[in-house]
Parts: sequence; structure tokens; C-alpha cells
Amino acid sequence: LAALRHLPVAVQKVLELDPDHIDARLDLARGLRMKGRLPEAIAQTRSAFDRAGQALDLAEELFYLLLEADDQQAALDLLTLLDDERSDADALVSVARLYRGLGRLVEARALAQRIGKSDADLGTLLEGEIALAAGVLGILAIIGIQLSSKQTNNHAIQRTTAAHLAMDLIERMRANTSEL
Repeated sequence: LAALRHLPVAVQKVLELDPDHIDARLDLARGLRMKGRLPEAIAQTRSAFDRAGQALDLAEELFYLLLEADDQQAALDLLTLLDDERSDADALVSVARLYRGLGRLVEARALAQRIGKSDADLGTLLEGEIALAAGVLGILAIIGIQLSSKQTNNHAIQRTTAAHLAMDLIERMRANTSEL
């Protein structure tokens, strides 16, 4: 923990000597993130991503930082940047999985179909993953509806029971007016 306190200063010195040192920039970003300085960590990771020629592993790290910062639009913009004609099939599979993780199944499915044109097996596998994710989301929605229905039913039973108890109390009070 004590070494972490000095990490950004040491790494910043390395970056002064070599601004394109990707590992130093990532170490700085990770140290900043651990210190709760998320915007600065994102800026350093984005800089490393740009300097490394948009490497996929850095893109994924930047993607998750953006989501941690609750900046879903920037994360989607990053995926759009990675989804281009120059990307190989493996990169597109990663991008499709990230889309799927965001629940953006239409975009993920479109990428799977594009991948399927050049690699049918990989495209089919990815489409299967996406269909499975869609099925899971559907099942979760059904479970949510079922739970909501059960809650509503329980509330109705409680209201009915309360009404019956109130009516019973009123009838007893009427029957025993002399006791009041």
C-alpha cells in the first residue's frame, strides 16, 4: 500500500522520459483508479489505447472503466470505433460480446452475422451465445413478472383479510351494543 502511494509519481517520471510507454501509462491509470480518481484513470487508459494503435486488450480495459464511471454512451462509442471493416474476426467477437454484456443484442447479432460471412463456425457459435443471452433475459423478465404478480396477489389477500376482520368486528359490536 505504501508503494502505491508513490507509484503515480514514479510512473509519471517514466512518462516524462517516454510519453509512449504504454505499460507505464496503464500502471498510472490502475494506480489512479485504486485511489478513486476514475476520470484521470480513464484519461490515462484512453491515452494508452490511442498510443497503442487501439489495441483490443486496452479497449476492453477502457470499456470497463467507462462503465464503472457510469458513462455507457462513451462505452458504446468505443465499441462503435472498434466495429470497423479493418477489425479481424477475433476483435469483432470481443466487441459483440461486449455489446451482449450491455444488453445490446441487436448490435451483437449484426456483428455475429458479419463474422459468419467470413467464418461460419465462429459466427454460428456467437449467434448461439447471443440467442442464449436473449433467452436468459426473457426468462428473467418472466420471473420478474411472476414475482410482481405474486406480490400483488399477496397484497390483495391481506386487504381482503383486513376487510373481513373489520366487518367481523363491526358485526360483533352491533350484536353486543349493551357491552359498549
